[in-house]
Amino acid sequence: MVLFSHMNDQWSGGIKTAKMDVVWDVAEAAPEVFAAVSNDSPAVPSALEGLRSGVPFMASAAPGEQGELYRIRGHNRSVCIALSGDKSTSDVVVIKGSEPLLPDFERYLDWMQFKSFGAWPRPMMEHFPLFEGKTPGIVALDEARKEAELALDVQTAHLRHYGELIRLPVPLMVLAVPQPTHDRVMAQLRRRMSAPALERVEPTLQRGIGMFVYHYPGPPVRVAAVGRPRHMWPGSPDMASRKNVMEKMIPGWIQIAARLLWLGFLPSTPLAWRLGAIFDPNNSCLDGGACDIASVYPIADANHDAFVMRSLAEIVGALRVVIARAFGIQLPELAQSYEQDFMMFSLGQWVKREVEQALADEGRDTLTLDRRIGEVLGGDKSLPELMTMFQQYSSYLTVDDYA
Repeated sequence: MVLFSHMNDQWSGGIKTAKMDVVWDVAEAAPEVFAAVSNDSPAVPSALEGLRSGVPFMASAAPGEQGELYRIRGHNRSVCIALSGDKSTSDVVVIKGSEPLLPDFERYLDWMQFKSFGAWPRPMMEHFPLFEGKTPGIVALDEARKEAELALDVQTAHLRHYGELIRLPVPLMVLAVPQPTHDRVMAQLRRRMSAPALERVEPTLQRGIGMFVYHYPGPPVRVAAVGRPRHMWPGSPDMASRKNVMEKMIPGWIQIAARLLWLGFLPSTPLAWRLGAIFDPNNSCLDGGACDIASVYPIADANHDAFVMRSLAEIVGALRVVIARAFGIQLPELAQSYEQDFMMFSLGQWVKREVEQALADEGRDTLTLDRRIGEVLGGDKSLPELMTMFQQYSSYLTVDDYA
């Protein structure tokens, strides 16, 4: 298979490309991370050189494949470039935000204008701006920069203390669409979005529309694909097997949680509630990694001890839900039956023990664990200690001033 052929401004397989402006490049910003990802995946430098010449895009927004490119069903803002011939195992370069280049982009926006997002009572075109402050099918340049900077902080810290990259996105590039494309996209959005939705995202989009390019060490098939065969492609059905869940998937998530905490990051916080967390069926992957880390938050930025405590409780709760989903069990955030209550109680206890054990296993002499993590996830506590912790936990949202 010939990868990254640029004859006549095309990649292999007749894939067309469009020239973008490179506004951030890991090779310049963090040579040590670039060296590490290039060592793990020798095809990465060639792929980045290809992207500098032109960003490839498929002939349609529909899920499927074209040459090295493929879109997984349900991945509405990203396409993958397979870095080897077997897409079921190949690591990938992911381009998040190239949809404005698609020939059927307007049809794609039309679909989002009337396609509901799950059980939410709004179509995608309205839900994402109003609820998440994001535009479906489009990545704001600000968003791309923030994701790249956060991913770089995580990978740099992990590489320094653990000597390897963590199974999360490795940022490679941030690209900006040229002005004519920007103007065309804005005109199309104004014709389709309601005034309240447009008001939420237009100021950010005016500062630029971009793309976030990252490396992931395998097909980023999400846990939400379990029980939905068409959403599993190009991953092997074995990715959803009980063996893989027990031996690779769950241990991978638990290790990521523990290492992030040791590195000074909360995997998710109340700020990310229902906005997409790292341990969410739509972000956690079947290989024990995760393909979106926007919920990760530096512990040093926490403004209240109880904020950290609530975040740790959310992490255990999120792992509980995503683990159940990996086994095909739909477990809500709040129990709706005695059976769910029992499952949540039992699985929550198991997750807490596993995270505590992983914290013990993943410590390094170069790292210091934030004291608040030990106060919540430590060993056995007396009843008075628990009562004190409960009072502190509830203090985050019970300020009495001006009452």
